[in-house]
Amino acid sequence: MKVSLLLGFLHLGAVHALWPVKDFRVDDLPSTSDIDLKSNIKNENIDTLVHKDVATSSNATEGPVFIDNVNLQYLFTDNASSIYYLYANISDSRNEYNDQFALLLDTGSSITWLYNETCTENGCSKSGVNKFDDFSDSIVPESDFHLSYTGETVAGDIVSLEENNLSLTFGNSRVEFSNLSIGLTSNSPEMFKGYAISGLLGISSSNNNDPVRNIVSQYYASNRISKEMFALFLKSNNQTITHVDSNNKEFDPLPNDFGGMVIFGAGAQNYLDSFPGKTIYTKVIDNDNAYWLINITQVDTTNSTAKKTFTFDSRGAIIDTGTTGIVLPVTDADALHESLFGNTFVTDGKGNYAFPCNTENSSIFFSLDDGQLEVSSSFFMGDSYDQPGLQGLCASKIQGIDGYNNWVLGASFLNKFYTVFDLEKKQIGFVDADVSSVILKQESILTDTSFVGSDVSAVIDPPSSSDSSESSGSKDSKESNTTSNESTDSSKSTVRSKQTHSSTILVSSATSTKTSSSSIVNSDTSSSSSAPSTESNNSKSHNVNNGTSTLIPKSFTVFMSVILSLFVCVLI
Repeated sequence: MKVSLLLGFLHLGAVHALWPVKDFRVDDLPSTSDIDLKSNIKNENIDTLVHKDVATSSNATEGPVFIDNVNLQYLFTDNASSIYYLYANISDSRNEYNDQFALLLDTGSSITWLYNETCTENGCSKSGVNKFDDFSDSIVPESDFHLSYTGETVAGDIVSLEENNLSLTFGNSRVEFSNLSIGLTSNSPEMFKGYAISGLLGISSSNNNDPVRNIVSQYYASNRISKEMFALFLKSNNQTITHVDSNNKEFDPLPNDFGGMVIFGAGAQNYLDSFPGKTIYTKVIDNDNAYWLINITQVDTTNSTAKKTFTFDSRGAIIDTGTTGIVLPVTDADALHESLFGNTFVTDGKGNYAFPCNTENSSIFFSLDDGQLEVSSSFFMGDSYDQPGLQGLCASKIQGIDGYNNWVLGASFLNKFYTVFDLEKKQIGFVDADVSSVILKQESILTDTSFVGSDVSAVIDPPSSSDSSESSGSKDSKESNTTSNESTDSSKSTVRSKQTHSSTILVSSATSTKTSSSSIVNSDTSSSSSAPSTESNNSKSHNVNNGTSTLIPKSFTVFMSVILSLFVCVLI
């Protein structure tokens, strides 16, 4: 199947649109008869090139302990890891309508939209795709939208959830959003054909134009998070995710299509120090389309057959979770493959490439203001070819497209890093996430004193990274301490299974009780946590037979004896 990567734009705003790719192999690659595949085998004698402040690590390193609370949402993926999506429920308070939708996470778009009941084409016709249909004739749109996907159009209505008595919740939380505007469409672009998703969740880099369309801004405006930021962790195929309860005992296994996590709020940055290596920050460039657009000051490559480093000049790059691979102008893509693989790669001349599957020591170094990011060829190596003349070659997930000046760094790039998107500071932080394993831990829900009076009965920010690793710290210790000192004893309710497009999805809901900060205590004394211990020199508590037994401190006994003596004297 021939695969081409196309980019689209929004009318009245020209917002970048995604194109997921399941298989990067194409039919018309030339034969490799003139290529010596052996020339790309690892050369142990090659000179080592030194790069300063490179965000890279060994996969043998263990990663952090992620705290599973209402601000952490699971991401799911298909069997080709070409898309990453999460589940959202939309309900109507006027009737009993409540349905769940798989929405592709897209940082390349600023609009969240989903299929309406009248959609029947392409992706809408796939089994398991839910479409919005609450049987109400009174849905009132506030405007319309038009998306152009290179010859295809997605058009529909922008609907205010609040004005139509609708609300949105994410799959494993009970945090509701009503002051959010989304799009409803009867069109499905051909690029979504074959994907069991109902639309996309767009998160742009700015809320200046319309904050009610940005879910992160609505999180913040509703006092559910204390900072407008979110983080992305995409699971790699060679990583192990261990799911445990608050006592570090094995919990329900994660579903087979678990693809990673998105974390909203200030807690997103608390995990940075739990990964090895330096966190590399870069500013987001202001642009009319609210892309997550950054400036790459220089691009270097190293390969296993040459001692030289090939260098590109400065490039603009869009960080886009909705794109599977890495997209460059064709001239850049040609030059990049040549510098990486010498004469051992092949191309169809249309922006599609393949290189030897045994490639080692080939990497791309993306220079930013604060340091370099290294991505090795294993992260952009696709499936291997089977047909005669192409054995030993694997498809490249780096593709070329004419008519587009910026680079687009999609999931193949983001798989290498834990990435923090900061709307407030207009920056992105990258830290190497090429670790062997991470832990996902069910935890008591934490609150923040500045939000205790709000209408949310759940987590504000998770603990700092110090509770996930003895040696790890926190980027923002003040906020970490604030959120850690105030925790509420909340439990995960029953985990239910929902059969959706041949996958069993675990949907956890969190419940908690709104309390004053003075009455909040930490119930998880068996696990390492950034919350202060209740143990002191004079007192401590422990659990006995699922109840609480309190050891009365000696100082308290002496104090009560004095009070009793004075009381007796008064009576006399």
